[in-house]
Amino acid sequence: MNRVVAQNTLQNFECNVTEAENGKQAIQILKKEKFDIILMDIQMPELDGIETTQILRKKYLLTTPIIALTANAFKTEIEKCKSAGMNDYVTKPFSEEILLEVLYKYTKLSKASGYKNKTTETSDSHLYDLGGIRTLSRGDEEFVKKMISIFISQTESAIVQMRTCFQSQNYHEMAKLMHKIRPGVEAMGIHSIVEDIRTLEIKAKEEEQTSELLLEIQHLSDTIEKTLYEVIKLLKANE
Repeated sequence: MNRVVAQNTLQNFECNVTEAENGKQAIQILKKEKFDIILMDIQMPELDGIETTQILRKKYLLTTPIIALTANAFKTEIEKCKSAGMNDYVTKPFSEEILLEVLYKYTKLSKASGYKNKTTETSDSHLYDLGGIRTLSRGDEEFVKKMISIFISQTESAIVQMRTCFQSQNYHEMAKLMHKIRPGVEAMGIHSIVEDIRTLEIKAKEEEQTSELLLEIQHLSDTIEKTLYEVIKLLKANE
């Protein structure tokens, strides 16, 4: 979902976009092509954003501005990004204004005349709000449908994984899963469980799993799962 949003925003402002699905692909592309700026996700398969940036800076001496894309703007994570050689960061889900401001800051682009502050649009449902996505779409209903389709597919898979993680007591993997799904949940305006997801990610990382903590993890997990199922049900009904 984040890749689709970024591409849509950048292409609306007439940027040429090349996409790499992981760090290894990015390195191969950057060996052959030059770019004005690189948006680097922190969590990627094959090579993560930190490792990829370190290789680009140290082995290939690349000087292109690299912007970290992260769901956690914690001080420790930002310091790790900067130590690896990144110039700045943008949090997920993207605020279009912030993403564009960073582009303007590190490139020679002038502000596009079509740039406007984001407006809000509320949804009929109290469980989710597509206002942010509709603003990003600029009236392109196919983009909205694509975002909804991606969300449904990824979330249905995440629910199954979440249940598996709990049953197998793989709480470390559950924490990673919560980190992965939170930007999508925020982008879809499912505000009621954003803090639950954030809390579950933190709790699942704790070393000492007491019976009280496990009950809290179960409660959070059940609440998140129930809400996500309801949202998916509503989204499918409104297709």
